[in-house]
Amino acid sequence: MNMKMGIEAALRICFLLFLLSASWQDLKKKTIKKSTFQIWGTVGVILQAAHIFSQIFMGTEKMEMQVIVQEVTGLMFAALLGILLLSLSTATEEAMGKGDGCFFLVAGIFLGFWKNMLLLSGGLFLCFPAAVYLMIKGRKARNTESIPFLPFVFPVGLGVLFL
Repeated sequence: MNMKMGIEAALRICFLLFLLSASWQDLKKKTIKKSTFQIWGTVGVILQAAHIFSQIFMGTEKMEMQVIVQEVTGLMFAALLGILLLSLSTATEEAMGKGDGCFFLVAGIFLGFWKNMLLLSGGLFLCFPAAVYLMIKGRKARNTESIPFLPFVFPVGLGVLFL
């Protein structure tokens, strides 16, 4: 196994651990500790930096600066989804929690833009029936009940790991 494959495997394993940790916290407490995002975000950045440098120094890419610019631009676009969700959370006075935005910000570091977008879309698709059920079940309690989103993202995240 070469270094690139090892780093990619580490990215997948660490994303799985991050997904499991954040989903569990969201399910049990409907909140996620800041340290979860800080720790896993740092791990993701370190692994992505190792991935970029392995491409440069292992001879798989000839144009070092082009590789760095391309990879960093890709990571910035991946983080954009989380930033947009954080902005939406602020604009809606946290109708959607900031934790969800932070989750997709960190997930973008591990997955990249398109896999992160698939993760969000799949989570929304799975969450929709539960939201409709709660809406139909009791119109009075509609404003007081909230649904933890990340447990719906978990099965999609498992699938995304195989792409």
